[in-house]
Amino acid sequence: MKKEMLSEDEIVHSVAKVLDQIINKNKKTILKDDFWVYPGFGWGFHLNQLSTFGLPSLIDHILFDTGVYKKILTKKQYAQCMYVISEKPGEYYYPIHGHLEDKKLDEILMWVHWRCVVYVAHRLVKLGVDIKDYFDEFEDIDFTKESGL
Repeated sequence: MKKEMLSEDEIVHSVAKVLDQIINKNKKTILKDDFWVYPGFGWGFHLNQLSTFGLPSLIDHILFDTGVYKKILTKKQYAQCMYVISEKPGEYYYPIHGHLEDKKLDEILMWVHWRCVVYVAHRLVKLGVDIKDYFDEFEDIDFTKESGL
């Protein structure tokens, strides 16, 4: 049974705080087009990639390491998540659809990831990074205005 259900906004804002710390800590290397960051957990991640060891995986680790997953997942979901985090580095967790509850959670997590990716792209643009080659899946978004939050 879930202990607490945080809203999507609460989840996104808690992840964004950590993403801000990571971006601020790595600002100098990011401005040199080195987007590989070591946040202190996981193996390290590419802030400019949406693939393995990329931003979705970083977001997932933040959700795990900050305890958000522990608050919103059932025991079974949390066990599945722990398996992905520990045994499949670079990938990210998504609920295995077995119940309506899993589908709802999957939808929430999809939007959390999307909003956080948009947020990082926005932050990189604010730093002066040309991101057009990195986030082409989001070509309709004006990152100079849209923060994702």
